[in-house]
Amino acid sequence: MINVQKRHITAGQLVIFLWILGLMACSAFFYLGLYRPMVERMLDKQDDVALLEDHLRWVTQTIESEPDPEHVFEYFVKQARDLSRRFPDSAEKSLLALADYANKFHVRISQVQAGEPQEVFGDRWKRFGADGKKCVGVRVTLKFQSEYYNLVKYIETLHKALPAHMVIERLEIDNGFTTTPRLSGSIELFLYLLE
Repeated sequence: MINVQKRHITAGQLVIFLWILGLMACSAFFYLGLYRPMVERMLDKQDDVALLEDHLRWVTQTIESEPDPEHVFEYFVKQARDLSRRFPDSAEKSLLALADYANKFHVRISQVQAGEPQEVFGDRWKRFGADGKKCVGVRVTLKFQSEYYNLVKYIETLHKALPAHMVIERLEIDNGFTTTPRLSGSIELFLYLLE
């Protein structure tokens, strides 16, 4: 005997199916809306605590190693000055230094583009920081024209004297087909700052 009835879903099966879908939607909302942001905030706070513990450990060791309080104070002032010189809190000072050194070394900069500050992460997505502050990076692109030796001196001076830690990510140079030793191209670099 052949069964010619169409299969259909009963009301009870439909209720169970909708109940399972609702349960899955609630679980996804709980995980994405509540649990995951809470865990991310907790990990950020753990990183902040770890930075503060490292800083406190460094301060304690420095105070214990030097018996004279005046020397300790001078050491901390020098360290703070060096840190603020190498990692300023804004990119404007470093961008002005880029232009000033370009003028000194006869590097003609035609265009400067600075991006928005973005967080800098290391291994396992742990944020970099120093002295209890978080590190941010600013991507800068320069278009230039210069002679070869002036460009080399300019880049060397930037590494030594720029008031921010700098990493050159890409350097494109076009020599052209001229008889003059003039180069043109672009430099893409990353400036590291503390917020």
